[in-house]
Amino acid sequence: MKKSTTLISTVMILIGLSVIGNASGEVTFSIAGSMSGGGSPISGVCLSPDENKLYAACWEDSPTSRVLEYNLSDYSLSQTIAFGSYHTHGDVVLSADGRYLFTPNYYYSDLSRIDLQSGNARQDLSVGTSWPGQVHITPDKTKVLVSAGRDGRSYDMNNDAVAVFNIQNGAFTKLATISLPNEPQCDRITYSPDGKYAYVTTYPRKSPQGILYEISIEGFYGITRQLIMPTIRMRAVERVSDKLYVSDTDNNKIWVVNKNTFSIESSIPLESSPGIIALHPNGKDLYILLKDISKLVVLDTSTNSIIGSFDQLYTQPHDIEFNNDGSKVFIPHSVGGILALDISASYLPIAIDIKPGSCPNPLNVKSKGVLPVAILGSEDFDIAMIDPVSLRLEGVAPIRSRIEDIAAPVAVLTDCACTTDGPDGFADLTLKFDRQEIIAALGEVEDGQEWLLYLTGALNDDRPIEGSDCVLIRKKGRPNSSGGGHTTLPDDFISYWSFDAGSGTTVADDSGNGHDGTINGATWTGGMSGSALSFVENDYVSLSNFGQPAAQTVTMWVKPYNVDNPHGYCWYGGYSNWAIFHVGTASGKFGFKIYDGADYWVYSDPVSNDTWYFLAASYGPEGMKLYVDGELVASNSYTGDGSSGGQNKYFGSQAGVSKFFDGEIDEARVWNRQLTLAEIQAVYQNL
Repeated sequence: MKKSTTLISTVMILIGLSVIGNASGEVTFSIAGSMSGGGSPISGVCLSPDENKLYAACWEDSPTSRVLEYNLSDYSLSQTIAFGSYHTHGDVVLSADGRYLFTPNYYYSDLSRIDLQSGNARQDLSVGTSWPGQVHITPDKTKVLVSAGRDGRSYDMNNDAVAVFNIQNGAFTKLATISLPNEPQCDRITYSPDGKYAYVTTYPRKSPQGILYEISIEGFYGITRQLIMPTIRMRAVERVSDKLYVSDTDNNKIWVVNKNTFSIESSIPLESSPGIIALHPNGKDLYILLKDISKLVVLDTSTNSIIGSFDQLYTQPHDIEFNNDGSKVFIPHSVGGILALDISASYLPIAIDIKPGSCPNPLNVKSKGVLPVAILGSEDFDIAMIDPVSLRLEGVAPIRSRIEDIAAPVAVLTDCACTTDGPDGFADLTLKFDRQEIIAALGEVEDGQEWLLYLTGALNDDRPIEGSDCVLIRKKGRPNSSGGGHTTLPDDFISYWSFDAGSGTTVADDSGNGHDGTINGATWTGGMSGSALSFVENDYVSLSNFGQPAAQTVTMWVKPYNVDNPHGYCWYGGYSNWAIFHVGTASGKFGFKIYDGADYWVYSDPVSNDTWYFLAASYGPEGMKLYVDGELVASNSYTGDGSSGGQNKYFGSQAGVSKFFDGEIDEARVWNRQLTLAEIQAVYQNL
C-alpha cells in the first residue's frame, strides 16, 4: 500500500544545490512565482485538489471582504468572491472534492460555505459564539473546526470555543460548540491518528498560563486533557508520530510534547518568535514561520536540527500550504501578496510500499516474523543507486534485501492510496525487517491506529534518502481479509493448527476437521501470534493420516535453530510408493521434495538461524512451488501423480524416527488444492 498527499508514500532525496535567498543546510528554495493580494492582507490559503487553483482569504473590513482565486498555471487572479463589509476572513479550506469552500466571518460570528460549482452560492451557519478566526479541516476531510473568541478583550471572557461542523458527502451541519477556558488563537490545529481528537493551543483568559488542550471531536464533544504550558502565547501545534510540536511566540522556541503521556519532553530554541508551523508531506520536516523577521526555517524532527532557511519572505507571513508531493510551498503575507516557493530540488519523490500487495497494511503487534518493504524503481529512479546497508525503518536495519520487480507505484495520489498492480518492468529493492523490532520502535500504539513508518538511508554517493508509508495497527486478533479489493485469505483449508493452546500435550486442529496432533517432547513457547512449539533433538508432533490428494498446499511459520541440519523436516506429508511431501532445511536452505520413484527437489536461497520465515509449498497442475515470505523462490515442472493413501503426517520429523527439525513452528495450514501466488501472499500478509 502506498501513502500520499497529506502524508505521502515517497522517498525524498535531499540534494545540496545552489540557493536563491539565504538558504542553508539541505533544504533549498527558489521562487516559483508570486500573486498580488491587491493591497489586502492575505491571512490563509488552500489548494484545490487538482492543484490548478489557489484560494486566499483576505483579512479586510470595508468596503468589501473577499476570497481570491488564483490560476496556478500563470499565478494570475482568476476570480474574486465578494462578501459584504466587515465579514473579514481569517482562513479558508476546501472540501475533499474541491466543490465547497469554507471561510469564517469574523464580525458576523458564522461560517460560510461557498458552492464553487453553483455560481458561488453561499450558505452561512452560526459557530455558536463570537469572533471566529481560523478554520481547520480534519485529515479525512469530513469535518471542519472553527476556532472562535479571538478578540483579546478582557471584558469578554466567555466566547472562547471550537465549533465542529460535519461536511461529509456534501453535508453542512454544526455538530457542537466546545467551550474553552482560554482563547484559541491557534493558526494550526492537529489531530490524533484516528481523527477522534484535536489539539488546540490557547492564550490565557481564565488562567494565567497558556494551555494546550486535547478535545474530543467524535461522539463526545469536549475537553479530554489539558497541559499547562510554561508560556503565555502559542500559535500552532503539529503532530509528528507520537509527538506534538508547539510554537511558543513568547520564548522563541518549539516545545515537544509526548502525545501519549501529555507531558513536555523537550524544547528547541529558535532565533526569533515562531508563528504558524506546518509538517511537510514527508512526515518529518517541520516548516516554521519566524513572522517578526519574515523568515522560513525547516526543522528536521528526527534530529531536531535546522536543515534549511529562506529569508526573502514579504512582510508578516501568515500561513504555509504545501502541494501534494511537497515540491512547492505557498506563503501568504499581510503585505506583498503570496509567494510560491519551489523546493523540488530538495524533495524528489520516489515511491515506497510497505507490505506490497496489501491494502490496508495490517501490522499485528503480537506477530513476529518479517515486515516486507519495497522501494519501487521507475523510469526516473534506478534502485541500484541505493546503498542497502544504510537503510533503516524506524531506526531498525533490515534483516535481508533482494532486487526483484514486485509492484508498481500508485497511479492516483490520494490519502493512503492503494494499487493491485504487480510488476511493472522496473526493478524494485525489497527489504525484510524484524516485525517485533519495528513494533518496539513505535512505542505505545492503539488498535485501529493508522501509523506512518519512516524509512531513511543513503544513495551510493552518500546523498540521504527518506520515505514513509502507513500501516494499520492490529491488537485484537487476526484480520480475515486483506480488504481493498485484494485477494481474501483463503479459508477452505482442511486443517489449521494455530498452536495457540500454550499448554498441554495436544495441538488442536482449529479447522474443526479433527486433525489434532499429539506432542512428543516439543515444548510450548512464544510464537508468531500467541504461542508456538519448540522442537529440539528428537521432538515431533504426530498427526493422523488424512490423505494425500493430487494437489496440495502447506503453509507455516518456522524459526530454524540449525539451518545446517541437512534433513530437518518441519513437515512430513506421509510416505507411499508414490509421494513424500515435506518441507525441511538442507545445508542452510529450505527444501521441498516429492518422491515418485525418484526424488524431485527444489531449494530456497540460504536462510538464517533464529529468524522467523513464512514457508509455503504446493504441488499440482502447475508443478512444485516453494515460497518464502510470500515470494516464489523455487519451482519444478514435475506434475506427476502425487496422490496416495499416504501415512500419518508429522511436524518436526520423518515419521517420528529420523530427520528431526530443530526450531519453532507456528500457524500451519493445509489445503487440498494448489493455492495461487495471490492467495499465498494473502495468508502471509494476514497473520
